[in-house]
Amino acid sequence: MADIGANSRGVINRVVHAVRRRVGAVQEGPHFRGAFASYAEALAAVRPGVLAGYNHAEVADISFEKMCQRTPWDYPVLFWLQRVLPNTARLIDAGGHMGTKFRAFRDVLDLPAGFDWAIYDVPEIVKAGRARAAKDDLSGISFYDQIEATPPADILLASGLLQYLDIPFPDFVARLPQKPTHLILNKVATRAGPTVVTLEDFDTAEIPYQVRDHAAFVAAITDMGYAIIDSWDIPPLSRTHPTFGRSTSRGFYARLK
Repeated sequence: MADIGANSRGVINRVVHAVRRRVGAVQEGPHFRGAFASYAEALAAVRPGVLAGYNHAEVADISFEKMCQRTPWDYPVLFWLQRVLPNTARLIDAGGHMGTKFRAFRDVLDLPAGFDWAIYDVPEIVKAGRARAAKDDLSGISFYDQIEATPPADILLASGLLQYLDIPFPDFVARLPQKPTHLILNKVATRAGPTVVTLEDFDTAEIPYQVRDHAAFVAAITDMGYAIIDSWDIPPLSRTHPTFGRSTSRGFYARLK
C-alpha cells in the first residue's frame, strides 16, 4: 500500500502543477461574506429575502451541469476509487447532490456488477435527484435523505460535503450503520487556525460554509481509527477571505486501521 501511496502522490502532483499553470494558485472569494463561530450563527446571519441553507428545491439545479463534469481535482479521487472498488458492493456518496459524481465518473470507473452508488443529501436535493434520475433512466444509483437510513458500505465518498456539513464529521460517520473501511474526502476547506464559518452567496440563497482547522481535522480522522494514507492540495479551489485570510482546499484518502 505504501507503493500505491507514492504513485498516487506523483499523479496528484502532476495534476496540481498542470492546474496551477492553467488557472493560478489562489482565487479570491468575493462570493463569501462574514466570519462566524458556528454553523448556527452563520445561518442566523443570512440576508433577509434570500433562502437560508441548501435544503430548497430552488437550489437543486444551480451549477448542476457544471458539477457533472470531471475536473482535474477529481482525478486523485478516481485514483483511489479504482483501487478500493474491487470486492465492494456499495459506496455512500455523502453530499452527492443529484448524482453529479456518479454521472461524472461512471464512464471511467470499472464498477463491479450490481454495484450500488448510494447518495445521501438533504431532502429537497434528494427529491430532485430521484426525479432527475428517473427522467434520465439512470440505474445503479439510489438516494437517501437520512444518513442513518443508508445501507452498510465499505466506502464513504464525500466530495464537497465537509464545508456544508452542519454537524462534526466524527458525529456524521458515527451515524452510519457501518463504519466504512475507506474514506475518500475531497474539496475540504481548511486553514492554519481555528475553524470558522462564512456564508457562501448563491444569489438566491446563502449557505453556511465551514473552513476547518487543518491540524484538528487530521487529528479527528486519526482519533476515529483511520490512518491517512494520502492527501493532496487543490490550489484552484483555495481562497483568500477578507476577514480570516487564506484557506486551502484539500483531499484525503484514509483507511480504517
